[in-house]
Amino acid sequence: MELNKKIKLKTNETLVLRTATLEDAQNLVDYYNQLYVETDNFTRGKNDAPLVVNSEIEYLNNQNLSRNVMLLAILNKKIVGHAVITEKSQKMRLKHRCEFSIGVLKEHWGKGIAGKMMVEIIDLAKKMNYEQIDLVVLKSNTPALNLYNSFGFEQTGEIRHSFKMEDRHYEDAIFMTKFLVNTKQV
Repeated sequence: MELNKKIKLKTNETLVLRTATLEDAQNLVDYYNQLYVETDNFTRGKNDAPLVVNSEIEYLNNQNLSRNVMLLAILNKKIVGHAVITEKSQKMRLKHRCEFSIGVLKEHWGKGIAGKMMVEIIDLAKKMNYEQIDLVVLKSNTPALNLYNSFGFEQTGEIRHSFKMEDRHYEDAIFMTKFLVNTKQV
């Protein structure tokens, strides 16, 4: 599934939203290595080994083999955000579900980039015939919770002590789901 769209932000900047390609591997590694250092909202953190290009190329190759898509947010020819939907499983009982993650570099928070990516990634999930999108978010990540709630995600569970931070305190996480179809049994 491919996308390439230009969108005006509230800052009057032009944001390019497009699907990732193999040519993005080095820029993605640079982006992720910055993202994971400046926020504690991801499973990978500043004390983990940095990502390398070969592993990103392998990941991008695998994206094309399944019902996955990575959407990039680009400002001034630089990756400033990403949104990913990943097939939960190829097993028949789980094929209706995908997992979701999103991130934006800290210097670009508050510009509406995450919301623009949400609109597009939800549309792509529907086009890929997913029936629900699942995600996990830290309970302390209020901006992300507000974003997900505004797009109709519902809390479906909680994981106590999901993350153990560098200073040894624990962070709880919340499971959230957005249903893309009416799931009521007839």
